This record gives sequence, structure tokens and C-alpha cells, in this order.
Amino acid sequence: MRTYRKELWLNLSTRRGFVNLTPQVEACLRESGIRDGMVLVNAMHITASVFINDDEGGLHHDYDAWLEGLAPHEPLDRYQHNRTGEDNADAHLKRQVMGREVVVETPQTLPWARDARCRARLGLSLEARRAGCYRLKLERILERRD
Repeated sequence: MRTYRKELWLNLSTRRGFVNLTPQVEACLRESGIRDGMVLVNAMHITASVFINDDEGGLHHDYDAWLEGLAPHEPLDRYQHNRTGEDNADAHLKRQVMGREVVVETPQTLPWARDARCRARLGLSLEARRAGCYRLKLERILERRD
């Protein structure tokens, strides 16, 4: 079985954001040469999430508002974790809801990319103490062997 691994580095200028990863993951699939298999996409930052859903601004806003309602950033002292010098306890909780990785079957392209009518995308939700650079790992692209 052939495997391929690659890390992607992303820069965000804000504390929280949503990034469409579909083009980068498809480029990695092409680089791998694997035409039929599975890809595991794992967010390597402890407060980052990888998910599949529509890449639409209204939905991003809804996610943002919903997550903030579930685990508001402030007041900071509401969380025990923040008493250790951190200020991102809410981000850890939000990540648990959104998930840390996805596994997708990869027959040449990501399934939703074959249908021009479908807006689903592989997304990354980031929440951190500050803007900056984040690592995303394409842990494995596994080739299917029949």
C-alpha cells in the first residue's frame, strides 16, 4: 500500500476564522499520484477543527454565533483553564464540537468537487489566542488495493 503525507501551513490575521481547504487538499491528492483511496485531514493545532460543510458566508456567520453562544470567549474568568495563564478555554470547547479531523474517500478528487452544483467544502475552523501560523497535516492518503 502506498501512502503520502504532507503538512500545510496557514496564516490567519484574526483570532478566529474559516478557511476553505478543498483546493489545497486536491493539490495534495494530485501530488500523491494516488487515484483511489482515503485521505485523513487532521488539524494539528489543539484549538483548530476540520469539518465538511457548505462554504457559504451566512453559514460561517451562523457557526460563529452558535459557537460563541455555546462557549463565550468572555468573561475569561468563567473558565478554570484560563486561570493557568491561558485565555482560550472557550476555543478548546468549540473545537470539541466541530471535530479535529475528517477522513474522505478519494476517487481522484474529493467527492463534492465532482459536482459543480454542490457547495460543500472541506473547511478549517481556527480559534487561537492570537493571529498567526497554523499547521494542518494531511496525515495519510492511502491507496486502495482491490
